[in-house]
Amino acid sequence: MTPTITYLYNPLITATGMMTVPFYYVYSLCRRQPLDFFKQRLGFYPPEVKRRRRRPKRVWFHAVSVGEVGVARCIATALVKERPEVELVLSCTTEHGCASARSDPGPFRHVIYYPLDLPCAVWRAVKAIRPDVYVAVETEIWPNLLHRAFKMGIPALLVNGRISLRSIARYRHIKCLTRESLNLFRTIGAISRDDAQRLIQMGAAPDRVVITGNAKYESLTTAVDPLKSANLARLLNISADDTWLVAGSTRTGEEEIVLDAYKRLKPQFPNLKLLLAPRHINRAEEVAQLVKSHGMPYRFRTDIKPDEAAAEVIILNTMGELFYIYGLATIVICGGSMVPLGGQNVLEPAAWGKPVLYGPSMEDFLDAKMSLEEVGADGQVANGRELTQTLSDLLAHPRRLAEKGAQAQLAVLTQAGAAARNSRLIADIL
Repeated sequence: MTPTITYLYNPLITATGMMTVPFYYVYSLCRRQPLDFFKQRLGFYPPEVKRRRRRPKRVWFHAVSVGEVGVARCIATALVKERPEVELVLSCTTEHGCASARSDPGPFRHVIYYPLDLPCAVWRAVKAIRPDVYVAVETEIWPNLLHRAFKMGIPALLVNGRISLRSIARYRHIKCLTRESLNLFRTIGAISRDDAQRLIQMGAAPDRVVITGNAKYESLTTAVDPLKSANLARLLNISADDTWLVAGSTRTGEEEIVLDAYKRLKPQFPNLKLLLAPRHINRAEEVAQLVKSHGMPYRFRTDIKPDEAAAEVIILNTMGELFYIYGLATIVICGGSMVPLGGQNVLEPAAWGKPVLYGPSMEDFLDAKMSLEEVGADGQVANGRELTQTLSDLLAHPRRLAEKGAQAQLAVLTQAGAAARNSRLIADIL
């Protein structure tokens, strides 16, 4: 085992585990399936996971949560087109990720929880799953699992690898650990040239890093479902005659900016309505009080009754619907960007052909931002005043509005082929 993992990482992770495992046990007791979560996090899996079909190869994908599950599903689907005989296992870290994967497993035979990166848990997990290839999605760099796979002769790959500007600074503090861990990967597929360079700065061997594009964005084209969007329109009583401004994944301080712009635009565009979707739904009541202080009528998504007129302002207090709500928008404002929090995925609304505006803080999604800029669909605004002016210009010129939407959709279509390139890395090892 590498020195840093042996003498630094393992003592720390073991001490942390001693405090964390009791928490997981108590937490799991509060769930409907208490042993499922707790036992699998410790590397104990049911017999059906351990039993392999009579297929030549098994591939273990790991994805943290819902977003990464979508990427894994997209790459795995491309893989089985080329290698239909492989058996696929998917692990997730979060409950939301597992729930999403289990509701739509796609090509995966088993969906399980990822083990804690404790030496004993990792040993049990690898022994139970016995993969021929281990595939980590995006930035999942767990030293003990990677070392165990390496020791057992299991090739490991990192696909759709991305490192944000904000996270690279943190990784530099533990470069000795990241260098040892990254070089346990046989191959690293990076989203962009910038991501590749950051991975190399973290210690990855340059000859192991290749640029594959972003399968996360490619999968957006297949995720667009007009029927689901139309169904939401009926549930929310949204009329085709209305103009909807959707502010998605907003954070504290952004709703105030959006509400101010909306109030200024409303007299000029009487049919304009607003949907606010806070990034964390536990802020829904806080957002409601803010809307109320502006003297605007509102409805929570869960309070909307059939056949009533749509509220002037809707506050989304449910999970899993925002992507399809983007399909109902006239213009989208992407949150996390008007305050210094790194932004959100601007290509999600772009996949629906919607013009998307965002603030100056896009450090976590620079690749998505650049994709829009490259096709002329950039929508960055510096502050609330620019936001109001840009919205006014677009709403007053329907042709320009449509052109911006078409350009935005083109930015998503240019991602085609990323899933196949990532899957080819796996197929080459198989």
